[in-house]
Amino acid sequence: MSKVTTCWSCKGPLSSAGLFCPTCGAVSAIIESNPFTLFGLPTGFDVDLKALEHRYFSLSRQLHPDRFATKGPQTMMLALQHTASLNDAYATLKDDLNRAIYMLRAQGVTAFDEAGQGKTPPALMATSFELHEQLEDATTPQALQSLLTHVKKQRTACLKNLSDAFAKYDTEAATQATLELKFLTGFEREWHRKNKRIKDSA
Repeated sequence: MSKVTTCWSCKGPLSSAGLFCPTCGAVSAIIESNPFTLFGLPTGFDVDLKALEHRYFSLSRQLHPDRFATKGPQTMMLALQHTASLNDAYATLKDDLNRAIYMLRAQGVTAFDEAGQGKTPPALMATSFELHEQLEDATTPQALQSLLTHVKKQRTACLKNLSDAFAKYDTEAATQATLELKFLTGFEREWHRKNKRIKDSA
């Protein structure tokens, strides 16, 4: 059940589910930290990203500073706090890796520390070594594209495994899949850096 408190402006009942007081319309003093709750979404790995983006821009417009320029410092401060919370929530939910890590931490999983590091399984370390060797050896656009296509297929399979694991509340499987996704995400960044170097030197 949503936490209910009193509106700072009208003293009416206030729910954590909303940005504004349902009685007087004042900006709520409750800053929601759960990104799923903030966007009105059920907790789950599968998220409609287009709908999420639409909701994000809709809420951002409601919290735009211009709307509160004459409402006083209390209202402006709360609007800015909600905006910061909204931006953080959006960054968490729109990114597959961030979303997975958030869901695991919400379930008490400590495989990831604050730096986002996790204990890499031996099989994933072997895969990482192999792919990095292939990236080092790839010196043509064709070879790079072939490698990226392969990695993207791995990423698609990894996301499917994550979705299934979270749906089944299989925390161990979700943790392993998240570690794999973290590696694949980092590898794709390295791929883009090398691809740029090759293009720049052409």
